[in-house]
Amino acid sequence: MIQVMLRQAKRRIVVADHTKLGVVAASLICPTVEVHQLITDTGATEAQLAPFRQLGIEVLLA
Repeated sequence: MIQVMLRQAKRRIVVADHTKLGVVAASLICPTVEVHQLITDTGATEAQLAPFRQLGIEVLLA
């Protein structure tokens, strides 16, 4: 079901607080290279955000 939604989505947006960035999880929902935008909190460091920006992912701090 999730894979069908991902295939049909025009934009893939990840919302995650800074404690989740850089953490490897046991399951994969979507490869990072397929994400268009990351929304995270202002606790994220530039070192945490740099890999996403290098992939061309738009980063928003909220």
